Amino acid sequence: MRVHSQLKKKVIEPAQIPAVDISIDDYSDIGHLVGNGPSYKEFNKINDNDFVLGCNKPFVQTDASFICDHKFLYKIREKVVDVTCPVIVPPKLSKWIKTHPKAKNSPAEHLQVLDEFVIGSQKLPSHSSGHYGALWLARAGFKTIYIWGCDSLVKPSISSETDKFIVNKQKERPQHGEKFANKWRANWKQVVDWYPDVNFIFKNLGGNKL
Repeated sequence: MRVHSQLKKKVIEPAQIPAVDISIDDYSDIGHLVGNGPSYKEFNKINDNDFVLGCNKPFVQTDASFICDHKFLYKIREKVVDVTCPVIVPPKLSKWIKTHPKAKNSPAEHLQVLDEFVIGSQKLPSHSSGHYGALWLARAGFKTIYIWGCDSLVKPSISSETDKFIVNKQKERPQHGEKFANKWRANWKQVVDWYPDVNFIFKNLGGNKL
């Protein structure tokens, strides 16, 4: 399935893209973004020292997890879900983890923030943690990025394992799922367009598809 972008193609100069504040010298040049759609179960590293980035609550072993939704931090605080790996979050979420009174004396207070993801000029509409997680991997310098568990690319649904922790009744409406799946597909096309020198490999229920 070829995805046709619904967005105007944006050309972004390198100076407009915020830097990633960690070293990847200890890893291979392969990064993996593992979403929580059904195909996450097919995830396999290529090399032992690949970098693996999960989304929200990872269901595979990861080096870090990308979280961009305050609601998910609330679920960690309330002990509905636990995240034991380091996290990559936008600055507002990082500030909440480190300073907000409601995070104190809760599991959220003990989250290790590996890096703060500044969106900058790479803002996407109707985004997911998967989209921004893939952008983080590209910014970090990984030359090949595998995308797992992002099955909205091949089905009219955005349902995932994360729904076990954050209830979204709108996802149960077929027309809503198809609408957002279309937007998410367009976002993936935009991510790929921004990084023509990165080899994005999409592993989902339909095989290798974008």
